[in-house]
Amino acid sequence: MSHTGFVHPIIRSSWSLLIPPSPTPQHHRLSVQESPIIPMACHRNDPAMPVQADLKVLRVINSFDGGGTDNSVLEFLDHHDPSQIRVDVLCAGGIKGRYADLVPASSEILVARKRVSPWSFARDVAKAIGGRDYDVIFSHMDYMGAGVLEGGRLAGIPVRIAGFHSTLPNTGLRYAGYPGGAWLRIRYLERLRVAVDKAATAFFAVGHVVAEKAVESVFDLRGRPTDVILRGFDLERYRPLAQDERAAIREELGFEREAIVLGHTGAFKLEKNHTLLVEIAAVLRREGLPVHLLLCGEGYLRQEVLQQCAERDVPVLAPGVVEGITRYYNAMDAFVLPSSREGLSGSLIEAQACGIPVIVSDLPENREALAPVYRDLMFQPDGAGVATAVSAFRRWLSWSAGHRASAIQDGLAYVSRFDIENHTRAMYEYWARLVCSEESTQDVD
Repeated sequence: MSHTGFVHPIIRSSWSLLIPPSPTPQHHRLSVQESPIIPMACHRNDPAMPVQADLKVLRVINSFDGGGTDNSVLEFLDHHDPSQIRVDVLCAGGIKGRYADLVPASSEILVARKRVSPWSFARDVAKAIGGRDYDVIFSHMDYMGAGVLEGGRLAGIPVRIAGFHSTLPNTGLRYAGYPGGAWLRIRYLERLRVAVDKAATAFFAVGHVVAEKAVESVFDLRGRPTDVILRGFDLERYRPLAQDERAAIREELGFEREAIVLGHTGAFKLEKNHTLLVEIAAVLRREGLPVHLLLCGEGYLRQEVLQQCAERDVPVLAPGVVEGITRYYNAMDAFVLPSSREGLSGSLIEAQACGIPVIVSDLPENREALAPVYRDLMFQPDGAGVATAVSAFRRWLSWSAGHRASAIQDGLAYVSRFDIENHTRAMYEYWARLVCSEESTQDVD
């Protein structure tokens, strides 16, 4: 496989003009293992012993601000058994609001200042780590993990995992508004790619599509393992409610009995594509359907999206970041995800776990999180997709009550693979395996 460039669509066309081609690696196939991996069979002292608390892991995220990645880390910590492995968290972008209070006392929170230069960032990460003797540093920051991993190397951490959660990085978007911004961004991404490639001892992806697009097609793995461990969810928390409970919630939120509530949960940002959802709702309302929107989340585009709703005469409820998100899912008639890109969509999995029908954009990463019964309702995430989305919505409305009930059960069965207990166990086994592999290599050396 040639590595003349990233697979990312926004930079594919101009990459080869700026970066000289690199040699084609002789062994460059992705080694993917899906959770659960294998029973724990490796310990630093006795291979027959289970992992004990002397194994120490530092998970690094951008910030606690309600995004999908930090929510996945919080959900893990909520089900984590500290007698198994010590797990701490380093925040590179600060902690917002109540999120610090959600981290259990058994885990320490470290803070390092995120910087544009990966080497300056690395020094801050190493300083934050201090003398703590971690066995694993696990970056959840995609390309910005370059500074995290280098900081871990400076701190003497033997296992350094480059974690990827999206097929297309946000990194460097600040350059887009400047003259020559696209060129600057390409150069910056390449700088980070080289740094990640140098500092990482292992690669991780949140899904198989992310593994293929963000890891296999970008990095020369040189025998380093890459693992896919599906994100975990507390499926007892996300669950369908009885019809009378759902009716009471809808009344409490102010929805009329006949309203068709299309919902979305997630940050108001460009890739979530709220504008397309507003347009879909506007078309359906012009066709006479009493469609209302329920949009949960915050973000820099929130006011713009609400203005679009007002201009198109689309009633909308936007409660912000909410407690008890299960209640809001159960107020929806259907969940709509029009994203132009995703990693492994947490909200899509949560909606299906709550028994809500889902109509989503046709992305490979969405297919991975979507029960097959709903794949006929997918649409393109662009202006041309409005017609296909409206058509998909009408197909769903035409389903019989029996078909809808069967689809909901199929969705519930499909998302059972994302159970948090399986995820937590797989993460323990993953870290233990990497530490044992690293120590075995050192012993041989």
